[in-house]
Amino acid sequence: MGFFDKLFKKASEEVNKVQDKFKDEKEVEVNNNASDEDDDFDVTQTPKGWENLSDDEILGKLSLVALGYSQSNDGEKYLKEQGFESEDHLMGYRDYFQNMLAEKRGISMYELIGQTTQATQQQMMNTAQTMKGTGGIMEPVEGVTCEEWAKVNAMIVSGIPLEDAIKEIGADLAKWDRVKNEWQTRMSNDTSFTISMVYANAFNASATGNLGKTSDISEESFPFEKWIEVSVAQEKLNAIGKDPQEILASFGLTVVDWSNASSFWSLKFSQNVEKYYKEDIRLRKIYEEKYKSGSVHDDIEF
Repeated sequence: MGFFDKLFKKASEEVNKVQDKFKDEKEVEVNNNASDEDDDFDVTQTPKGWENLSDDEILGKLSLVALGYSQSNDGEKYLKEQGFESEDHLMGYRDYFQNMLAEKRGISMYELIGQTTQATQQQMMNTAQTMKGTGGIMEPVEGVTCEEWAKVNAMIVSGIPLEDAIKEIGADLAKWDRVKNEWQTRMSNDTSFTISMVYANAFNASATGNLGKTSDISEESFPFEKWIEVSVAQEKLNAIGKDPQEILASFGLTVVDWSNASSFWSLKFSQNVEKYYKEDIRLRKIYEEKYKSGSVHDDIEF
């Protein structure tokens, strides 16, 4: 259940790029390595088929296309299908559009990155709705939707016996195995991460741990600083072979708790990137020192 962690890290990476690329920048730079035949192509040209999209739809779709391109085995074909002429067109248009939109809305690039995360999630949810028909990746498996699959898994992780949990979808063990295997296969093959997004939302809405559900988590019950500390501890201690669940348990957390806390703070982070990114940098330095070299701190016992 690291999907929201990935979104958080992606947002942090984007902020780093923004700091270098957009600070005081007023003009779009065209890639100097573009081929001769692309020299005259305007990379700020709106992609084919995108002319009637809203600003938020474009903002979200750009991130998904960039992600899909990085996962594609035939990048050139993929970009053509998405309305772009080349990689230079995708990157040039993205840079142009993000810079233009930040100025249009009178916001910093930090704030725009937060809006990008939210727009991307919304775009993924919209895409999921269009894929529920026959042949779509969100088509129910033997009548079981992705959300229902996630809910049953959440019940199991929360301590409900398998036999009781699958009654939620009217399945026996044989049907559950078929449904589970098919959804897992689809998720592993889904380069758009649409299934992961839908699954994560549904799972976090249902799963209950020591902290309760996602809706029970607040800044007071699970502070931002604790989220950062646990994140760093996992990174450092995982690197020396410590079991992830044992690491969480040392903080009094279950896998469900961590998933729900990450869901909560990923959303908060995206809503105020500038505030939380700066805090993230400061706190990570403290906890990277505390858990440096993967050493186990005295107050963390296994």
